[in-house]
Amino acid sequence: MKEKSPRVPEFSWDFVDWEKCSANCGPGEQISKPRCLEKLAGIVDETFCKSIARPVEKVKPCYRAPCLPRWMIGDWQGCTSCVAGCKQRRIVKCVRPVGHSEPDVDIIADSYCQGLKPKERESCANREKRDDDVLKHDQRNKNGERLSERKLETRTKHEEEAKKVDDVKKGEVVVDTEDIKNLTLAIILERDEANDALNFPKDFEPQPPGNSTKFTLVGMDAIRYIRKIQEDVEAAS
Repeated sequence: MKEKSPRVPEFSWDFVDWEKCSANCGPGEQISKPRCLEKLAGIVDETFCKSIARPVEKVKPCYRAPCLPRWMIGDWQGCTSCVAGCKQRRIVKCVRPVGHSEPDVDIIADSYCQGLKPKERESCANREKRDDDVLKHDQRNKNGERLSERKLETRTKHEEEAKKVDDVKKGEVVVDTEDIKNLTLAIILERDEANDALNFPKDFEPQPPGNSTKFTLVGMDAIRYIRKIQEDVEAAS
C-alpha cells in the first residue's frame, strides 16, 4: 500500500478582521492589518510569511453615534495678590467634537449644551479659603511647624509661580506666540430672519461671509476674537 506524502503547508497574507473605530463619536476610521495564514491551520506567526510580499493595510470610514455638545472649561486665571473683592476668571464655551480626534471642536451656542453653564467668574476669597484649609491639614501632619510659617512659605511659593500672571492685564488672554499660527477657532453661526449673525460681534473684523453657517478664524484673528468676547462679558457683568 502506497503511503501518502506529507502535506506541504501553504502560507499567504490575508485580511481577517477590522480594528475598532478610531472615534468615540462621529466620523472615524477602521483599519484592517494583513495576517499570515496557513491554508488549513488559520492564523500563524508572521515569520512564516516573511518570504511573501506583505500587502498594505486597508482603511475604511466608520461612524459612531453623533457627538454630543459639552462644556469646555479653561483654567482659572487672575487670582493673585489683589484687593478685597477681586475675582478670578476662566473661559467656558459650549463645543461640539468634530473630525477624527477629540481636540477638534466647533464652538457653538450655549443653548446646545445640557445643564447650567459652569461659572466664568469666582471671588478670590473662595480660593483663599481652600488654600487655608490645605494649610491647616499640612500643619496637623507636621508636628512642631507653626501654621503661620507654613502659610508664609506656601504663599511665597504660589506668588513666585504666579509672577507672570501678575503682569497680565485684567481680562487679557495669554498665548504662546510660537503656537499662534497653528491656532484655529471654528464658530457655528446662528442667523435671524434678516440673515444677521446672532452670535458674532458686529464690530469685529473680519466678518463672516453672508449666508455662511460656519466661520473659521486663524492665528491672531482667533486671539482677538477671544479677547473681544471676554471684554464683552466683563462689560456686561
